Amino acid sequence: MNPMEANTLQTLGGNAQMPVYSVHYQYNSTNKFAEVRETSLRALFEKYGDILWLNGSHKYNVTNFIGELHDLLDFPSFSTFSQEMLDSLIGKLRKRGNSNATINRKMAALSKLLKGV
Repeated sequence: MNPMEANTLQTLGGNAQMPVYSVHYQYNSTNKFAEVRETSLRALFEKYGDILWLNGSHKYNVTNFIGELHDLLDFPSFSTFSQEMLDSLIGKLRKRGNSNATINRKMAALSKLLKGV
């Protein structure tokens, strides 16, 4: 083994050897995120709905889910979607007679919308 190979191989328990890699990361720190002042579920869906869902019956259902959730919020405009807001929505959906499965579908759509942003 030549001296160059000796510096690039690491011995792992026994006779097995693995190459040693040096990795350097560089990122651009000039990309700043803008602070979100206030938004709503409808505004988020209008902006990101086409990116997150394909056209079809499922997207049609999601459109209705998001519209319903928007209407159920005490204050539709928000800068942070809190656990309290989520709990309130679930309570209101239960009072409307939504089954657990239906609530889960609506929460999945809400989660995808909020995470996708």
